[in-house]
Amino acid sequence: MNAMHRTRARLAKAVCLAVLAAATMTSCAAVSNLASPDNVVLGLASAQPAFARNEAVRIKVILENQGAAATGLSEMLDGTLAVTSFTRDGVDVARRRSPIEYEDDLATVLERSLRSVGPGGRAVMNWKSANDRTLGGQAVRTVAFSGAAEHMATYYSVGAPGTYEIVASYAYPGPAGAFGRVFRGPTREARVKFVITP
Repeated sequence: MNAMHRTRARLAKAVCLAVLAAATMTSCAAVSNLASPDNVVLGLASAQPAFARNEAVRIKVILENQGAAATGLSEMLDGTLAVTSFTRDGVDVARRRSPIEYEDDLATVLERSLRSVGPGGRAVMNWKSANDRTLGGQAVRTVAFSGAAEHMATYYSVGAPGTYEIVASYAYPGPAGAFGRVFRGPTREARVKFVITP
């Protein structure tokens, strides 16, 4: 009986220690997340619920620094905003891709677009469609940064009536320059919906 009691006591002690260790690790992880200086959240917001056909679509792209320290954020959409999904009535929209050139290298342009955003601060950009002859109407553009090859632009059609949904994320691929801290991401995905009326 004494041996059995000692075995039970050891088991109970081991369980208690395991629970205590798990609680301590959870507590440390929570503190670490709260103190993270690079907690940046992406938001997408349509300027209005619906746009007329052939009207320019306008979307606000918002980066909010929810961290504990200032960090560098780009105020440029080219090279930083990546679309995961772009649909109309649940179906992928028409799109086209083509190389794009800049007067200066895109890496240099991105570096110039950085600004320091303090805790609770925001960087706000306007994402606006333009007429695209190839797609036959309004289209919005993203640009994929390439360090070794030419940069590629993708144009997404928003010219047909329907309900659109965009899912996207932000990541900074350029040089940090004089900034000691730059948020590189990627952020978690954000989404926005809007309607094109007939």
